[in-house]
Amino acid sequence: MKRYFEIIYWIVATGLISLLFRSLTESYFAALSLSIMMLPGALFAKFFGGSISFKNRFKGIMDSIYFLSIILVIEYLLIFLVNSFFIKYNLSEPLGILFNPLFIWLLLLAFWGLERFLAAKLSIGEVRSKFIEFTSERKKIRIEVDAISYIESRDDVVFVVVSGGKQYRTRMNITQWSNVLDDRFVRVHRSFIVNKRSVCEMSVGRLKLDSGAKIDVSKPYREMVEEWFAESSFPLSR
Repeated sequence: MKRYFEIIYWIVATGLISLLFRSLTESYFAALSLSIMMLPGALFAKFFGGSISFKNRFKGIMDSIYFLSIILVIEYLLIFLVNSFFIKYNLSEPLGILFNPLFIWLLLLAFWGLERFLAAKLSIGEVRSKFIEFTSERKKIRIEVDAISYIESRDDVVFVVVSGGKQYRTRMNITQWSNVLDDRFVRVHRSFIVNKRSVCEMSVGRLKLDSGAKIDVSKPYREMVEEWFAESSFPLSR
């Protein structure tokens, strides 16, 4: 269900962006091509944006600058390609708005954020898989989803921690894990996703798991986590 939602969403989003670009050309086909050129940057932001960590603030800021710069390079190359190919369709000159970095970042951020909002509202991800497969140390790993205690991102490496404390190291970033895991899991921090069933106690800003591990809950996620605890069977300790 989640995969189909994402496909449908980005098809619709591409159509909406093409209507925005329609004012730049007399041809809808050219406007649609300009819209499609935004997809690589949007997908890059979707799959790699969540991997930036601010545990080291300076590194986080530099990674953000590199990340935004890569998006601009991708989009500018595609703009030049589409503009040169569709010059016969009379694209307006100059295409100032397409070269405005703030326009590119805000447009991609708006559609990326809307996707996450709709997915949450529609409860996308209700189909539950019993097993999950991923690559760890160049080996294919297949484990039960319920056996996962939490996911931790440490800079460029992510660790899947299962019941009993065993860890699997993987290059699959934490945003990708957020996309493949269902509502049995909750994102509580830029660097942590936890299995709700593994949580045995919560104090303000911190979760305690049945394994004894203590996971910090960052401010952007705190309200959502507290709402979930309000609906659960055990109290939130202050």
